[in-house]
Amino acid sequence: MKRFVIIGCGNAGFKAALKIRELDVNSEITLITDEKYPPYCRCLLTYFIEEKIDENFLFENNIELIKKNKINFIFNNKVEFINNNDSSILLSDRKKIYYDKLLIATGGKPLEPKFPYKKDSPVFTLRNFDDALAIREHFKRGDTCVFEGGGLVSLKTLLALYMKGINIIWIVASSHILSFLIDKESAKIIENILKTENISIFLSDSIEEVIKNDDTLLIKTIKNREIKANGVVVGKGVKPELITSEHFFDFDNGYFVNEYLQSNNENIYVAGDCAIIYDKSHEKKWKIPLWPLAGKQGIIAGYNMVNGNKFSYDGDIPVNSFSVFDNFIITGGKKKIDENEKDLYFEEKDFNYNKNSFTKKIYKFDGRLKGYFLLNDLKDAGKYYYDILK
Repeated sequence: MKRFVIIGCGNAGFKAALKIRELDVNSEITLITDEKYPPYCRCLLTYFIEEKIDENFLFENNIELIKKNKINFIFNNKVEFINNNDSSILLSDRKKIYYDKLLIATGGKPLEPKFPYKKDSPVFTLRNFDDALAIREHFKRGDTCVFEGGGLVSLKTLLALYMKGINIIWIVASSHILSFLIDKESAKIIENILKTENISIFLSDSIEEVIKNDDTLLIKTIKNREIKANGVVVGKGVKPELITSEHFFDFDNGYFVNEYLQSNNENIYVAGDCAIIYDKSHEKKWKIPLWPLAGKQGIIAGYNMVNGNKFSYDGDIPVNSFSVFDNFIITGGKKKIDENEKDLYFEEKDFNYNKNSFTKKIYKFDGRLKGYFLLNDLKDAGKYYYDILK
């Protein structure tokens, strides 16, 4: 009987466990998380903050799946060390677990705020359920929340708090919001939508210091702004952690893998946000930290762990879908054309004021689609995705 061990129970880890059990009904499967909760969908945390869903919605079904599939679930425990010599891992409680095949699906940890603040100040990040619970319980209607970080997590979280009657101030270091997803022109459209709802956006600025005064905070920025608020939410991205190991891992802000999602250690696979994969739209290898892709990689890794390296994964593209009030957006692939790329790419744009829609597509001069931004006209989103993948 084989021993399959999975570190991390996000979408990659959990989907891998379920795929392994589907293919192998007898082997031992161990799923390990450093959280104290069963698997859940991180994409739903902002709905939990907004109180659209409760804890049962997040956890209940997955608890039943763990039982049904006879998965040995270890929670509130961290993997401290991987011993490749005897194929074992060491947990924080000093327990040793042996494996035949190991999957690393640990995702990433939020980057800590760079500004100084007292540790008992209401300064939050959002990555797990405890973070969401703390944010949901802290802010009350009429409070003011300052966000730092211009990414999608910040946008979704601030919209959730806005719907609960919280005043929002968004501080972004870049020249536009969502700079990792879209270009300045597309971002301007979303910024204008937010501003019509009295959401304040300060661009090219960042927090310099947070001073706690009783129940409120004084936030000072590098542009000499002084803002009074009831709390700060920081969303400056996440960073994968390298697990200490007996042998060398090919790691640089993520684990490098081959086309079978296998690391440079033969019996160890990697999937999800901590894996370096090939991006077909940007034509290079890097992390694409997205929940659906993590699940896809988990399934492929699980298959290969059971059946040998028979299912290859040749890469993907970043795709994000989200809404801003009554506007619906899907972005995919390459986000913009840099100055040094203008002889390689061109773009097509289409405004439709009657439908309140905007479409932007980026092509290589050989005619291959490489990126798209869709506002409210989403009918061809699937086609564009597969056009880039093929």
